[in-house]
Amino acid sequence: MSSEEVSNIISKIREILQTALDNLNKIEQNYRGLPIEVKLDIAKIEALPFVPYKSGIGSWLLWEKNSDARPLRDAVEKAPGRTLDIGGFHYKIGGDRSQFLSRFPISKK
Repeated sequence: MSSEEVSNIISKIREILQTALDNLNKIEQNYRGLPIEVKLDIAKIEALPFVPYKSGIGSWLLWEKNSDARPLRDAVEKAPGRTLDIGGFHYKIGGDRSQFLSRFPISKK
């Protein structure tokens, strides 16, 4: 194989890799633009061990005790007013150290 052939192969590989990198960057930009509720795993959120309030309305979770709660907590923390509506529930952060996640059913009017 000549030096020119090797050089052409290397150029073609660079071109393919650059195209793949450009496509990956576009995917990442599109992902970042998605609403937060699309990025969260609803099945994991629904499986979290929320404890019902004594009033019977809503429930709470000490998020620090459950690693699966961290993405939800982070999403709520970043949401306007530190509240977020996902999957039929309204979530908010509470407690003197922001240690609780609370959820309440979204009322259907």
